Amino acid sequence: RAFLVMRVTPHKYWHVTIDGRPVQPLVTNIGYQGLILTKGRHQIAMNYRNDMVLTGAASTLLSTLLLIVIAVRGSRRHDA
Repeated sequence: RAFLVMRVTPHKYWHVTIDGRPVQPLVTNIGYQGLILTKGRHQIAMNYRNDMVLTGAASTLLSTLLLIVIAVRGSRRHDA
């Protein structure tokens, strides 16, 4: 067996798989996570999924579009 240390801050939104099977990473210290591996080659995947990131991105996009619409309408009034 081996212990793989990953230099990624532990957080509940990290989803890790080993060979396609979900595993729970172990908190190694405040700035690292780790996995216990069996002998042999493995495929490890880490994905960060937080719905708040998508919500924040959508909110930012909508706000930006609204500001563009306001700016365009305001410049048309000055042209007339």
